[in-house]
Order: sequence, then C-alpha cells, then structure tokens
Amino acid sequence: MSKFQRPASLATGTVYHTFQAKNKAGDAMIEYQIKDLPEELYEKALEILTADFATEETLCVAKNITANAAAMNEVCYFWHQTMKEKFSVGCFANDGSNELAGVAVMTVWTKGENRSESLKPNQTDTKELLDLLKWVLNQHDVFTKYGVDTYLTEYAMCTRKEFRNRGLATEFIRSRTQQMKLLNVPVTSSAFTVIGTQKAAAKVNHHDGWKISYDELQKKYPTFDFSKRNVDELKIMDFKP
Repeated sequence: MSKFQRPASLATGTVYHTFQAKNKAGDAMIEYQIKDLPEELYEKALEILTADFATEETLCVAKNITANAAAMNEVCYFWHQTMKEKFSVGCFANDGSNELAGVAVMTVWTKGENRSESLKPNQTDTKELLDLLKWVLNQHDVFTKYGVDTYLTEYAMCTRKEFRNRGLATEFIRSRTQQMKLLNVPVTSSAFTVIGTQKAAAKVNHHDGWKISYDELQKKYPTFDFSKRNVDELKIMDFKP
C-alpha cells in the first residue's frame, strides 16, 4: 500500500478531465469523464483488466498469465489492493448511461518506501512478472532525476474493446496533469509496454525517461516470450509540468 495519503480536501468522485469522443455505437459524439473509480466498480474494473488488458499487454502475454488462473487471481488481488488506495480512475460515458469505458490503476510512490514486503505471491508466474517489473522500475530513479519525494504512476491502463479507437488512452494520460495538481504530486512516470500507449503518452508531452529493447529483456528474463510484442522497446515515460 502507498504511504502517500489522498488529501482529505479532495472530494470522493472528483472529475479530473472531460472530453468529447464517439459513443459506444460510433454514430454520435458524447462527453466522457475521467474520474475517481468508485469502490462498487472495482470488480467490474478487474473484469475489464482481465479480459482486455491481461490478454494483450506485452508482459502479461509474454508470461501467458491468463493461462494460469491462480496467477491471474494474484495479479487481480494486487490491482484490487492498489484500487483501495483511492487513486485509480475510470473513464465514463457521460450520456446518461455512465458506462465504464476504461480504467487506469494508479498509485503514488514515495521516496524510501518498500512495497515488495507486502507482495508475496505463491505462483511462479506472478513472482517472475513482479520481479521483472521491479527490475525495470529500479532502472529509472525518478526521485533523484527530478529532485522530488513523490510521483504518480500507473500499474495498468485499459480501454474496453467496445470503446477502442476513440483516443481514450490519450485522454487517460492527459488527465494525470489535473490529478497531479490536486494531489500535489510534481511528476508522473509510468512504464508503457505497447505501441498504442507509447504513442498516446508522446501526444501529451511525455518523454522517454528510460527504455530497453524486448530483445535485451528476453536475454535477461528467458522464461518470458516476447515474440508477440507490437513494439521493439519497453519505455518508462515521464511528465513534469
């Protein structure tokens, strides 16, 4: 769990960003809102992440995590615990349906904290996935680079298949500027593992903080299979207003 606490002054259900895009049917423009993910939708969010994120995201696919039900349950538990920190957001169709079109599992890291002690998976697949992520994130010292004590980051971001090709990923990332402002967090930095989110982040002025080719990552972690990747490199991308 994050040491950083959500400010008491930040109201539950805060809307961080609104934008216009095509509706689910694709035949009209509607407003979407990116706002706090309510607790009653955590399970729905986990269903979306399991169906539309874990089946496509490069690291999950390389470990074939969805083929191991026990490992997938451990990953969902990790996401659920993160959601309980109250930093995660959803993208909602503001057309009367309030349908959840996507989700981003967000957290705030604080300098000096160690979260690995709270993550003790039993499945080898989960352990190896978390070990790879830990190694990747340790290659980029956000705190030293920017002289900060906290930063906002994302563990998983997913748009439902029915709402794809509407620019929602870009708007999710754009919304972090306002979320950072309201949390009083100076930097956002996240690992982007697929071409779509890398392009989306670049559109909203995120820049490369660190990167590694999947060929190099394959050598370091031979139990993963990165042959189905859609981009050559994993990137950590940063934004500081």
